[in-house]
Amino acid sequence: MNKKLLINNQEIDVKIIKQTNGHVEFELEGKTFSFDRQAEHLITSRLDNNSTNRHQVFSKKFGEKTFLAIQSRSFIVEDAAVLARGGGALHGAMVSPMPGKILKIMKKVGDSITQGESILVMEAMKMEHTIKASSDGVISKLNVSEGQQVDGGLILVELEEIK
Repeated sequence: MNKKLLINNQEIDVKIIKQTNGHVEFELEGKTFSFDRQAEHLITSRLDNNSTNRHQVFSKKFGEKTFLAIQSRSFIVEDAAVLARGGGALHGAMVSPMPGKILKIMKKVGDSITQGESILVMEAMKMEHTIKASSDGVISKLNVSEGQQVDGGLILVELEEIK
């Protein structure tokens, strides 16, 4: 799954290879990176040459922006898809509103769908949230599966909009 991020106002394309609770593996500019949360403010990183580093990380989320301090460097990270519509989805993409678990997927790739129609149900904060189509279209991608844990701001479903 590809994701566009704004890091210090520079748009970056990242290919998410694997993402689970506390672990993310991704490809950036042809290099593979892997991060594992070890403790609240400690992560380890593994590069594609198998070298391992430990990093002190501090983060704070304010709205759609995450402020990160890693060692002596600081970053502002934003999801480009969420920003493109002031917190909504980009071009027919439905985004997870917060971290949670995918409970049920009611549609599949290739299904036609109308605006407001339910696509999937996720559980977050002990509540069920139904993700609905933002417009009429055809489902072009389902980026999740039932039982999967997801982060907030993750593109769950992409639609090819009907105009």
